[in-house]
Amino acid sequence: MKNHKPLGEHGFTLIEMIGVLAIIAILAGMLAPNVIKMMQSATQDAEEKALDVLADGLVNYVLDSRIIPQSGEGAGTWATNIGTQTELPAAKIYATDLTCSRRYWFDPATDLNGLTDNTASYDQNTVTAANLSSYSTSSTTSAPTNPRAMIISDLTPSCSNNILVASVAHNTANFAAVWDQTGTLTESSTLKVKRINFAKHFETITLVSGNGSLFSRTTYSNPAAGTLTPTTILTVEENSHIFSVTYSSGGFEPTNIAGGTATVDIGTTSGGTELVSAASVISGVTVQPASVTITSASDITIYEELTIGGASVVNANSGYIDVTLAYVGEPQYKLQGQAGNPTTITITSAGTPEIISFNVLNGTELYLYDQTLTAGVGNLLLTTVIKESESFIYSPGPPPVWGR
Repeated sequence: MKNHKPLGEHGFTLIEMIGVLAIIAILAGMLAPNVIKMMQSATQDAEEKALDVLADGLVNYVLDSRIIPQSGEGAGTWATNIGTQTELPAAKIYATDLTCSRRYWFDPATDLNGLTDNTASYDQNTVTAANLSSYSTSSTTSAPTNPRAMIISDLTPSCSNNILVASVAHNTANFAAVWDQTGTLTESSTLKVKRINFAKHFETITLVSGNGSLFSRTTYSNPAAGTLTPTTILTVEENSHIFSVTYSSGGFEPTNIAGGTATVDIGTTSGGTELVSAASVISGVTVQPASVTITSASDITIYEELTIGGASVVNANSGYIDVTLAYVGEPQYKLQGQAGNPTTITITSAGTPEIISFNVLNGTELYLYDQTLTAGVGNLLLTTVIKESESFIYSPGPPPVWGR
C-alpha cells in the first residue's frame, strides 16, 4: 500500500525558492534607499533640534551673564557656557552624535567696543564705557555692528566637511561667505548652519543730566547801618555743579545819601567761598549771571550778607534781594553686574547738560544715583530693567528726579 502526502503538505521546489528569494531581493532593493533616507532625515532633524537648543542656551547665557564669549571649537569656552543653560554634557555640546566637532564661530567684523576679531569677549560687566556697545557722548548712538554667531555641524560619518580646516580660517571674509552661502561650506543634508544674530537683544539707552535752578527773596525793613548777620537763603543737594548766580535788588538807595553805601555778598558756608560781591546796591539793579564752579561732598548752603554803610546813613529804605542760582546735577549710573564704583556723568561745560548714549543687552538692570564724591556712596534714585530703548533725564534738586 503506497503512502500519499495529504494535499497541501508538499514543500517548496527549488524553482519556487529561487522565485521567493528574488522577490525579497527586489523588495529589499526598493526599500533600502527609503530606509537610509529615513535614517538620514531623522539624523538631520535631530541635529537641527539640537542646534536650536544650543543656540537658545548660548543666547540665555549671554543675557544672564552679559558676556559674549570668543569663538571656539572642541571642549572650549562656549561648550562650558552653554552647559550652564542646558542639561547637556559638554561632549554633546561640542560634538555631534557622529563625534564630529561643531564649530562655534563669532563674526570677526563685530564691533561692540571691546570685541574685535576674536581677541576679546564682549563683557558688559565693566565700569568703563569701553565695552558698552557703540558708546557715544551724544543723544544718538549707532547700532551694534554685526553681533553675529554661527554654529556649524558636520553630519558626514567621516567628518569630511572639514569645517575646521585652514581654508575656512577665522576671518571676516570666511565668516561672511558661510553666513551668506557664497563659499565652499554649503548647507546640505550633511552640513547644518545655525545663525544667531544678537542685534535684536540690544537696547539703546540715553542718559541726560539736566539743569536746575533755585530762587530766594530776602526782605529787609529799614536795616540799620553796619554788617547784617549772614542769612541762609538756599540749600543745594550734595555734589551739584553750580554754574551761575544772579541777583537783583529793589528799594535800597543809600547811595542818594551823602557817603552812603550798600554791599551784598553771596557765597557758601562751606569754606566761605564768595560767589558774588556787589557794591552800590540800588533799586532795580540786576546783575548778569556770575560764572562759578562749585561742588561739594555735602549739601551746599548759600548765604547772603547785606552791608549798609556811610557816615550820614541812619536808616536805609526797605527793600529786597532776589537770588537765582543755576546748577546741574552730576548723577552716577551703574549697570547690573558692573564691579567697582558707579560711573559719573561728568558735566564738561558749565550749564550744558551731559548726554551719553549706549547699547546694553535686553534685561539689564540700570541703577541711577545722585552724584557723590565719596566712591561707591550715593543716594539711589532709580532702578529699572531695560526692556526697550529708553531715555532718562535727570532734573536736579530738591528732590532729585529721574524722568523717562
